[in-house]
Amino acid sequence: MIQYRNYIVIISFFWSFVCNAQNNLKNIYFSFGLDPKIALIGTDNKDTSHPAGLNYLGKFGLDWKGPWETFGYLESYEDIGYRGIGIGQNYQVFIGRLEFLAGFDWSIISRKETTDHGLNTHWQEYLPSLGVNGEFRYHFNQIVGIGWQANYRSRPDLPSLLGRLSGYINLYIKI
Repeated sequence: MIQYRNYIVIISFFWSFVCNAQNNLKNIYFSFGLDPKIALIGTDNKDTSHPAGLNYLGKFGLDWKGPWETFGYLESYEDIGYRGIGIGQNYQVFIGRLEFLAGFDWSIISRKETTDHGLNTHWQEYLPSLGVNGEFRYHFNQIVGIGWQANYRSRPDLPSLLGRLSGYINLYIKI
């Protein structure tokens, strides 16, 4: 069953696409973001402590005519062997060039694990994780924008199942 979880995420994304197709697609966007806190100082909390590294987030989104967007994403923090793939929806509010978003997502988290006293390394998949998102974006023009995203996510891969708050600075390109 574990090897099929990524397919469930992909199928769910397309299911969301089909459900929203009657709302008329307005834009498709791609974004790339970094977590500035982890890039500059790393992590330091009760469960984990790691030096600075790159925690990046790539997103592909469908912006509908109406207040909703649907997105898929891939997050990676290779320095600690963390990957996440997920889908979600955000509610949008526009005020001039500013866009405010709030929504949710669910994902599959994978962690790199070492076995046999460090001789073998493999990726271990975990149960789905739920997240709540808040974001604001500034659109320079019809194509390019920047954004700040906050995400609170359940983390079944850590000793404490309490969520983690992350923040990203994103560059958006619409097509």
